[in-house]
Amino acid sequence: MKKINLIIVGGALSALMITQSCQQPEADQTAIDAKVTEAYNTEKMKVENESAAACEDAINAQVKLVQDSLSHLSVKAQADLLAKTQRELKLAQAKADVVKKKSIADAKKKDVAKTPAKPVLDAKGNQVGTAVTRGSDVKTDPAIKLDEKGNQQGTAVTR
Repeated sequence: MKKINLIIVGGALSALMITQSCQQPEADQTAIDAKVTEAYNTEKMKVENESAAACEDAINAQVKLVQDSLSHLSVKAQADLLAKTQRELKLAQAKADVVKKKSIADAKKKDVAKTPAKPVLDAKGNQVGTAVTRGSDVKTDPAIKLDEKGNQQGTAVTR
């Protein structure tokens, strides 16, 4: 019986030791997030650098190709090519200027259409006519008497 008790106690202690050693400490989520973010940023930077290097290599290869093709041309051919390129550039700039001027003119037309017409004022600051007629159809009545301040005296009947 002692043997059985000793085996049971030993088994219980062994089970207790095994379960204690198998448990892992609680993970710190902020530390895990920081490590994941750091690894992501490192990998992202690596990919961006590789992409930029590949792009630079492609551009350098294109430049080298153009330089090689230009070196085979004679001086006169290079000058002709340069003149042609400059003409094309001037034409493109002229077209861009025309489009720009047209868009500015269209914008001004839209602004003018949005602003109401201003009334026409006489020398004393009084409105003459309407905003539409701008005073072209208004004639002053010589029978209206005005005081020194420009105000009408009397009524249309008592003038």
